[in-house]
Amino acid sequence: MGEQLRLLVASQASIALFALVLTYAPHLYLVVILAYILGMAWLTAVAQRRFGRGAKLDDVLSARRLFEESRAMDVAVQDEELARELSGQLRLLASSLVGLGAAIAAFAAISAVRDQLVAVLAGFTGSEGLARFLYWVLVFEALFGVSRLAVKLAGGRRQQSQPPFIPSRYVVTEKGIAVPGVLGVAVAFPLPEGYSVRVDERRRFVEIADGRGRRLRLYTRNPRRLYELIVRLNRRAPASRAPERREGRGP
Repeated sequence: MGEQLRLLVASQASIALFALVLTYAPHLYLVVILAYILGMAWLTAVAQRRFGRGAKLDDVLSARRLFEESRAMDVAVQDEELARELSGQLRLLASSLVGLGAAIAAFAAISAVRDQLVAVLAGFTGSEGLARFLYWVLVFEALFGVSRLAVKLAGGRRQQSQPPFIPSRYVVTEKGIAVPGVLGVAVAFPLPEGYSVRVDERRRFVEIADGRGRRLRLYTRNPRRLYELIVRLNRRAPASRAPERREGRGP
């Protein structure tokens, strides 16, 4: 299932859930919203960890440390092209705010005729409870459609690529690359099939991409040394399948 299809299915399932709660148990709505927010945060953390395809942070950190960068952000802030690279994400955020405003306006407009809509739907279904459920489905579908349209119009048709994950601290051991922290990420050697490694000495980073748009960018004052170390360790790893490696000037 493609990423866009998964997002569509998740949004439709959420709409059905919220409509059911507002219809039959409105006192639980805030609890459901809180659970939904926490669930989305958990899914985001899981998606970030998937970059390593199952690699365990503790296992990677247990090996001998060969390279450690604890001030990567000091190097990243000197990359003048990074701000331009991330500007597209800021435009997308601004578009989302426009979409939120449009959704609020649509909600206010539909709420003004709530009783009339429920009465019409009850006439078709013969059930006031089902009519209220369909009303809330209609409301959420309208909000979803209006916000998506507003984002598309405000942000243009160009789809923004995923921003790279830029850790402030990371460690390279004989077993892989580890990003310590609450949502720690690890990538074990050999790198999974389809991963690529490249170095940009001018911008001072090494970047690992998984072929699906996700990127781990490692800033350092010595990118050539880091790049050669990763390539060497990856080749030496058991059952190594060396990824495509290329050098570049950055995205």
